[in-house]
Order: sequence, then C-alpha cells, then structure tokens
Amino acid sequence: ILFFKNIIGMIPLAALVGIMLIVVYNTFDLELINLYKKGYYFDFFLVIVTTIIIVITSNLALGVVIGVIVTMLNYTLKKIKYFNCEIVTNDKEIILNINEDIFFGSSEKFLIYLDEIEKQSILNNNDIIINFNNHNIIDYSTLMIFKKFILKMEQKKIKLKVNES
Repeated sequence: ILFFKNIIGMIPLAALVGIMLIVVYNTFDLELINLYKKGYYFDFFLVIVTTIIIVITSNLALGVVIGVIVTMLNYTLKKIKYFNCEIVTNDKEIILNINEDIFFGSSEKFLIYLDEIEKQSILNNNDIIINFNNHNIIDYSTLMIFKKFILKMEQKKIKLKVNES
C-alpha cells in the first residue's frame, strides 16, 4: 500500500469494496449459523456479542477480551451449577467421592456435602473417607473450609481419612 498508493488511488472505490466483501465472505465460517440450530446457544451468543463489540468499538482486542471474560463467567457458572460429588455409605464408613476440582464457586456446595457426611457419621458412628480422585482444592477459601472441617472431626473424635487419588 505504501509503495503503490498512486496505483491504488486509481482503482474505483466500489471495486475495493467488492474485493473486501469477497474476502469477508470467504473468511466467514457459515457453520457458525448452524451453532444455534444444533443447540450451542452460548457459543452462538458469544460470537454475536464479540462481533457486535468489535463493530461498535472498532477494537478487535477489546472484543476478544470481553469474549474471553464472558466465556470464563459461563464456565464458572456451569461449574457452580453442576458440582459433582457422591456420598456412599456402608456399615463402617461414609465415603465422599469428589469428582472434580473445588474452587470458590463450588465451595458452598462442598460445605453442604461435608455437613451431610458429618451428620451421617454422628448418627451412625461411622468413620469418614474423602476421596479426591486426583482432583484438587484450588483456592484458599475452600482450603480453609476443609481445614475447619478436619479440626471439627478431630474435636468430635470422628476418624477421617483423606485420599488424594
């Protein structure tokens, strides 16, 4: 463009617009329209929101950053909603199987599970086993909840075993 500005200046503007429209058409993925039909509503919404932000602000970086933030919020809300644990009881023990990482968003549900196994252990005089199944406590606040639970079990003389895998 720098070296051929005189030649480019002679090309009609309508021809340049036509070339740009062809480039846009060839780079646009028509499968994005099918996202909505296939039930990927969030993905479709994300593409629309990001595109609108880019067009309104003329800032690609801002559109991408907002798209990433919206995706992170969606991921966090899904993890909060679908926290996956199961309680298994037998004659001698209560087993809490944790099937995903625990973070600040799921710590409230984790605390509900801990309270439930504590109640069952006191009623049935059972030991408690917590299996993390190669999952982790990711943040400090959830770690403090778990440490308080361990101290409470020690004070109540309830045997507690924690398995990392």
